[in-house]
Amino acid sequence: MTQTFHLRSIIVFFARALTALAVIILLVSHASSQDKRAKVRISNAGFTITALPLLAAKDWGTFSANGLDVELIVMSPSIAAAALAQGDIDYVAGVGPASVAATLSGLQSRAIWFSSDRISYWLQAPSPYKTLQDLKGKKIAISGGVGGTNHVALLIALEKSGANPKDYTMVGIPGQQLQVYYSLESGFVDAALLSPPVTFSAA
Repeated sequence: MTQTFHLRSIIVFFARALTALAVIILLVSHASSQDKRAKVRISNAGFTITALPLLAAKDWGTFSANGLDVELIVMSPSIAAAALAQGDIDYVAGVGPASVAATLSGLQSRAIWFSSDRISYWLQAPSPYKTLQDLKGKKIAISGGVGGTNHVALLIALEKSGANPKDYTMVGIPGQQLQVYYSLESGFVDAALLSPPVTFSAA
């Protein structure tokens, strides 16, 4: 009788212990699921001054505080639209010719936020060149390739300044703004279209 009582007590103890353990596991797993943040992937053509709000929000923990686990990815605009359509990224930071062309071709997307109300490019050239006239027939470096936002912006700026864009040779430099700056610094090109903060290095 005593042995049976002890056996029942042990069984009851283990049953309660297992129940308590199961409850703890459930509570922990529920808490961890509550702590999980939504994963968001945002592409940007380059980490220049227009990307500053995104970089600051990530660095200051603004995204985390709002339950977002944000990954910022440097990606060429020419492939960003395809990545967005395939679900590889969630947002494209930047509205330009590539995103407009993608929308016109049927990609269901829309602009939801702008970090700047103007394009922040500077045409930088070494001191011997003082005016646009001095750069006629010279090579001007742009990041990426022909048809990108910076290329279109330069063409529009040249036309508004009364210059003929055909008088200048545009050279697409693969990579980011730093590669464009290096091409200017090395003398490979005569001028370059740059954005801050790279602009300050070339000043």
